[in-house]
Amino acid sequence: MHPSPDPILIVDDDRKMRVIMRTLLESRGWATLEAYDGVQALEMCANEKPSVVLLDMRMPKMGGLETLRELISLDSDMPVIIITAHADVADAVNAIKIGAYDFIVKPPDFDTLTNIISRAMEKSKLSRGFRSLMRLSITPLRAFSEAATG
Repeated sequence: MHPSPDPILIVDDDRKMRVIMRTLLESRGWATLEAYDGVQALEMCANEKPSVVLLDMRMPKMGGLETLRELISLDSDMPVIIITAHADVADAVNAIKIGAYDFIVKPPDFDTLTNIISRAMEKSKLSRGFRSLMRLSITPLRAFSEAATG
């Protein structure tokens, strides 16, 4: 596993859960950021570029699904993994439809969680790389097309 230079954002109103997750992730070589609710998570994402977001569903101020929608609108390539103690099939289906990468019940199996995070980071890296290549290849094609028709 190769840690990402970009931190993992842990969003959970339960301080103990944030500390446990931070300790686990940092012991595996990943940098972390912490937010106690969706509002703070969105503020942090405006200034930071997390590689993955671990998002609790039930939080004060802004719930997990609303936060997920906002995070996806900020960066559709940023994987958001829902981690919740409230395993509700309807919430899981809604989260995946909105764009969550995965949905995990608390307490998570940490080996499984780190594997999911690694896969999510790889997918994000590939998606961002593809978008960069598309931007680079479209610009020369557009210039060529305009020169040929102009």
